[in-house]
Amino acid sequence: MTNELNLIAVIAKGLADLKASFRTLSKQEGPPGPKGDKGDPGEPGPKGDKGDPGAAGQKGDRGEPGPEGDAPEHKWDGTKLAFRHPDGTWGKKVDLRGPKGDVGSRKVVVAAGDAAGGGVSAPVYLGKTLVWDQGVLSEVLLYLDAAKTQLAERRVLHRSGGLLTSIAFLDGGGDLTKTRTLSYSSGVLTSVTEA
Repeated sequence: MTNELNLIAVIAKGLADLKASFRTLSKQEGPPGPKGDKGDPGEPGPKGDKGDPGAAGQKGDRGEPGPEGDAPEHKWDGTKLAFRHPDGTWGKKVDLRGPKGDVGSRKVVVAAGDAAGGGVSAPVYLGKTLVWDQGVLSEVLLYLDAAKTQLAERRVLHRSGGLLTSIAFLDGGGDLTKTRTLSYSSGVLTSVTEA
């Protein structure tokens, strides 16, 4: 009987050891299984709060001046001038002839060589470009040909207080040939001289 009890004790101990081994094995990680199918996308999350604006960047360098643009398309009706808008419509005609001024106390002097002064008549140029700066005529480019490839003369207009004060005449090469100066008294043109 002692042998049987010893055998039962050995079997019971073996079962206890086997049970402990199973517990240990059940806690160990096995090899990874095959990759599963891609799941459906989840619902989008809630929209986050808008962030604060970033700091202002540094001011960039000034760019190179662009090419000189063409004069705006325009048409005359006597002394009235109208310009074409970018959408193709024509603007309102503006009469550039002002009201008749008071009689001046001094005679206006017109330089020799000007047709109005009885001198040599002005040359006829086949091409002309008007250059405007913020709505004000600033230059007149005169060409020997209608295609405007041969510059003959350039006239640069200078203003002060809204009045035309002088016109610089430059030849096709850019050399100054003469300057016409206009003088005023109380806003009335009193003389035109040329040097």
